[in-house]
Amino acid sequence: MPNLGGSINVTPSTGVAVGKPYPLGGSLVGIVDRPLVANKPGAVDLTFGRVVSLPKPTGAGTNYALFATVSLYPATIDGQMVTGATGIKVGIVAVQPATTDTTVQVCLIPGASL
Repeated sequence: MPNLGGSINVTPSTGVAVGKPYPLGGSLVGIVDRPLVANKPGAVDLTFGRVVSLPKPTGAGTNYALFATVSLYPATIDGQMVTGATGIKVGIVAVQPATTDTTVQVCLIPGASL
């Protein structure tokens, strides 16, 4: 698959569903736009400023402030968005979630030191 602007080519060892965060290294996370098939080339989106819905935990303290930095933790495709110094920084909160929400709207800032 050709590398289209805003994306990077990957070959995952397992299949990955659309919408999942995809860690690309120590400080970079992309978003899966099309299903990734195990051991087949595919692309992961890295569009700066794109707003995406990503998983987050629920409960006390998870109504993240608007513009708070969020990170993927643990740094796997099954990780969730958390605040604080843990994980790989992904972007900032675009819409403040409720503590009962299972997702958060994140404005992607790939590879930035937030």
